[in-house]
Amino acid sequence: MDASCTIIPLSDVYLGPCLTLWEAAGMMLEADMEARLRRLLLRQPVLSQVALVDERVGGVVLCSYNEFSASIFRLVVDPGLRNRGIGAGLMRAAEQAAAEAGATRVMLITQDPVASWCERQGYLRTSAHFLFKVLN
Repeated sequence: MDASCTIIPLSDVYLGPCLTLWEAAGMMLEADMEARLRRLLLRQPVLSQVALVDERVGGVVLCSYNEFSASIFRLVVDPGLRNRGIGAGLMRAAEQAAAEAGATRVMLITQDPVASWCERQGYLRTSAHFLFKVLN
């Protein structure tokens, strides 16, 4: 990983830059996303991680844990900083925090070509189907 990169637990100080990064990556952001993130950080303050590169947000991953397993979602690295090990570092930090919280497995949902990258990080592809329903 890039020597100028530091990975720390996500805090509300970095929420604005994280939202900007997700938006720039084309991720759908709910209207109340910042409030949702603040609630997540209150419930599970050390699971989600942020990568700081030269003191600015270069990547972020959200992680939650529900007594059965951890879930990793919304992993993104600034396109100009990719292929430097930042994504892998974020994943390892989230996995370690989840294990320390009691998780024995981590699940994530992604699409190709990211799924192949996740397999290189040690994740196993399953035959499970991902379904969701938008609740109002």
